[in-house]
Amino acid sequence: MDNKETQQDRIKTLSAAILRILERIAEEARAQLYKRNAISTDKLAQGNTLNSPETTNSFNRIARDILDNAERLASEPAIARVVAVDEDNNESIYFISRGASSMRSEGNQHYCSHYAPAGGLASIPPGGELELVKGGKTVTLEVVDRVLLHPKDTSAGWDSFDNEFEAFEAARVRTVTIQSLLRLLGDVLETDDPLAAIEKMIADAEEGDNVIEGRVRRILRKAELRDQAVLDRYQSEIFRLPIDRQLVILGSPGTGKTTTLIRRLGQKLNYVQLPDEEKATIDNAASALPHANSWLMFTPTDLLRSYLKEAFNREDVPASDNVIRTWAAHRHDLARNTFGLLRVGGSGGRFIARDDAPTLRDEAADQIAWFEDFQTWQTDAFWSDLTTAAMFLTSSTSDGVRSIGTRLAAVLDRAGSSDVPSTILALVGFIAEVRALVEALNVEIDEAYKRALSSQLRADPNFFASLMAFIDGITDVADATEDPDEDDEEDEEEPARPVTGPAAARKALNDALRRQARQHVTRRRPGRSLAAQVLEWLGDRGFGEDDREAVGQRLLLVQSLRRFSNPVRSFVRGVPARYVRFRRMRRDEGKWYTEAGSGRLANNFEIDMILLALLRSASVLLADRRINRVLDEPAYSALGTVTGVQRNQILVDEATDFSPVQLGCMRLLASHSTNSFFACGDFDQRITPWGSKRRSDLEWVSPGIEIRPVSISYRQSRQLFDFSRALAALFDTQGDVELPTETNNEAVDPILLTDTPDLDDVAAWLTARIGEIESQMKDEALPTVAVLVHEEDIVRPMTDALNRAFAQTNLRAIACVDGRIIGSDDEIRVFDVQHIKGLEFEAVFFVGIDKLAAEQPLLFDKYLYVGATRAATYLGITCEQHLPIGLNGLEASFASNWSA
Repeated sequence: MDNKETQQDRIKTLSAAILRILERIAEEARAQLYKRNAISTDKLAQGNTLNSPETTNSFNRIARDILDNAERLASEPAIARVVAVDEDNNESIYFISRGASSMRSEGNQHYCSHYAPAGGLASIPPGGELELVKGGKTVTLEVVDRVLLHPKDTSAGWDSFDNEFEAFEAARVRTVTIQSLLRLLGDVLETDDPLAAIEKMIADAEEGDNVIEGRVRRILRKAELRDQAVLDRYQSEIFRLPIDRQLVILGSPGTGKTTTLIRRLGQKLNYVQLPDEEKATIDNAASALPHANSWLMFTPTDLLRSYLKEAFNREDVPASDNVIRTWAAHRHDLARNTFGLLRVGGSGGRFIARDDAPTLRDEAADQIAWFEDFQTWQTDAFWSDLTTAAMFLTSSTSDGVRSIGTRLAAVLDRAGSSDVPSTILALVGFIAEVRALVEALNVEIDEAYKRALSSQLRADPNFFASLMAFIDGITDVADATEDPDEDDEEDEEEPARPVTGPAAARKALNDALRRQARQHVTRRRPGRSLAAQVLEWLGDRGFGEDDREAVGQRLLLVQSLRRFSNPVRSFVRGVPARYVRFRRMRRDEGKWYTEAGSGRLANNFEIDMILLALLRSASVLLADRRINRVLDEPAYSALGTVTGVQRNQILVDEATDFSPVQLGCMRLLASHSTNSFFACGDFDQRITPWGSKRRSDLEWVSPGIEIRPVSISYRQSRQLFDFSRALAALFDTQGDVELPTETNNEAVDPILLTDTPDLDDVAAWLTARIGEIESQMKDEALPTVAVLVHEEDIVRPMTDALNRAFAQTNLRAIACVDGRIIGSDDEIRVFDVQHIKGLEFEAVFFVGIDKLAAEQPLLFDKYLYVGATRAATYLGITCEQHLPIGLNGLEASFASNWSA
């Protein structure tokens, strides 16, 4: 008894000291904010008129960070207090916050950010050690005790809630949770009110509820990522890894993967706190955006994107829709607006992309094999085309053309594809000479076109009017992508082409004459493109025999020369044209593509393929320092387009829902200067048929990528944790995961309703169960509740049924249609299960799982596992008939209600 009272006295003394420090830190932060005008670039840089723009930007960044951190300290002074001793048993006390801008010391008391190296102490339990560099010397600190805090400025003054006091006791770490420091101290009762004695009696009676042995699981009352201010030691080590690492963390639901990812981003954006080496990496980065804005995070759903925004706010990271994106949206933007792969208004790119385009065979599900086939072919085709073109030029009767052909062939023979950057650099040196020859040949060809038109106008003054009328009447124009004659033309940057009127007719005539001349010398069959139809309409009114031969030969020379007119662009931006050739060839072989794999229609997985090949081609060149020094030159503008979409940091949540090809694209959107790629996921939670299925998929994305597991699950109660483990074991997907120690994880069993197909009956049962949850909350608000259904068509009917059942309860259900809205925290949310990846709720009801099993047999285990692990404390499952075959062994895990 005496020992217990002594310990409580120590805790009370410590609590009082902590509250005084919290108040002092907050006051100092508020004072600093009042002086915000004193912190400016002008004053920081005062006295040095030679500051460079880079220096000014750095000062701006530091000033902004200082002010942002002061705002955070004013509202949240500290998140941890840690006592540590060094090798000489010298004791130090650290107050660690999410907002301290730099290390500050007063005697043996230190104040720092959780981003700082010393901030890592907050993640070390008593008995653990951390090495820090002090004054150029490495010091090992051992943590003696630790207090985790959740401070808040209340009407009664500063308080801190759900505080975890940890210290060694009897050879183990003992944890005590104090729900309110002010309640513990009784400060709120210091008053002359005559009722003080009664209030003191009430407070004494409640003290048992205020001091709890072990950790307490916090109830989730908002639909947002759980706030874990202090990460565990392993998570802390991961987020502190240098910015230039490529890393994937894998773990079961609730292991803090996403929290670690966001914490890492927050730390890397806090420039002031970064080590000098990482600052240098950022300062030398090629990103066109300021570092604070130079990042992208990809999520599989719009709903998850919205759900995570509050977590970003807690890290003081502005998170607009421009930086948190779904891959579908970003892919469309890249393909349409950046690289011009997609048709826009009937012109422009080569493809019209759709998710449901039936262009692919089942074997294309092996996306790595499919991509490797294309990548090998298109790379070989690029070099083969160049070699063929150079050899053709060497056979020219023109001395100038023959000379340059010989020199180009020598360059290709000397290095070729074995040293891509060196060969491209050498070829760039020929651009001016090549373009001069192309221009001279084009002048001769244009003169031939003009002569042909003049000849027809002399013979028939109405010729051009007839041509315009014919073109206006054409309705059946085959895709140019299916015209072999178009394959030889690499994509060039040209002004928009006219689509109607005299200019369009003049161009169509020239295209037809060009086709006629090319077909004469190549002996290719005509297609059904616009040029082919105009040529058919011309009949014998086109070129004569001699002009066909002369113009045809010049066109072949131009074609060969143009392959060298912009080698960087051809290597990178020529990928789509080569893909069209590859697709036609493999389709004819019956490999990868169906008969629908023709023309402009393309599945979005094909767009992924093209983007990855394009980005890989660019990365080969961007990895070369010689090329990086000349990126501003016009010859390398195609690489500038790529660097313009790259960012200093790329992050991916729920990475296993993305295909290896999609992840490969994301990886190459990381700046070649930083190479910062950080992803997290769980193979057991993959709910897309094309998602990454195994470690080798991730290793293919980025050879040498580091893959780390996280294994402590913080989300679920012991009962739901055991149920999820049993569920995983049934599907042979059980991973290495455990509950945190010293935590009170006891709650209630999951519940089951069977033989209930009617939604109104289900809604009545759900209403009763939600009422049981409410009764357990005492006077507090209902926690977050989600109802999951097996398909989108059931979302509104289920919502309507719930609202009928809620008529007498003051509850309201909201239909989260297509996963586009998250709803309010006082609403019961109804989702299609396919949209809830990455979300967490205190209570989850999964309706009609037997229907899900029937309709999604291949992914049923994934959907069920994901749905069940969204719940932190309460899980209810319903079946229209009975549990699906295979789950019968779990029947004993269920109760029928939570009334007890």
